[in-house]
Amino acid sequence: MQGAYPDDFMAELGALALGSRLRRLADRLYRDASAALEADGRAIAPNHVPVLACLARFGEQRVTDLTRRLGVSQPGVTRMVMALLALGLVVVEKAAGDQRQSLVKLTSEGERQVAEMQAGNWPKVAVAAGALFKDASGDLMQQLAHVEAALDERSLAARIAEDRPA
Repeated sequence: MQGAYPDDFMAELGALALGSRLRRLADRLYRDASAALEADGRAIAPNHVPVLACLARFGEQRVTDLTRRLGVSQPGVTRMVMALLALGLVVVEKAAGDQRQSLVKLTSEGERQVAEMQAGNWPKVAVAAGALFKDASGDLMQQLAHVEAALDERSLAARIAEDRPA
């Protein structure tokens, strides 16, 4: 099958280039999701969606809660929160019981936009992304979960250092 990369040397490299191929795939999906959000009149980036969805589901949260729930680094979550703050979609307030803690919560504009995206863009994205895997042999999402669990058990670096694949 001739795709976006007709002379795809990374495909020839197989598992050696797995990380690079996943990054390339993520970049393609990110570009397309950005275009869909822009077409929907949204100023947010695709990586902001999980933060918005998490706040919509669980309510106000500390950055450490978002970090734990999303599995993203604290600096990464902080950058996303700052971008959403600049867009007026979230506010950051000091926690009532502990002034050292900051709570992130949706603004009324953030709530409005999340409700619109939940009713429109998000289901469309989920269906479109799911359709990408429909005809693939095996369930890629299960395969990714398996790979992530295996990496949780023992990192790629550890596996490389041990010089055995299992």
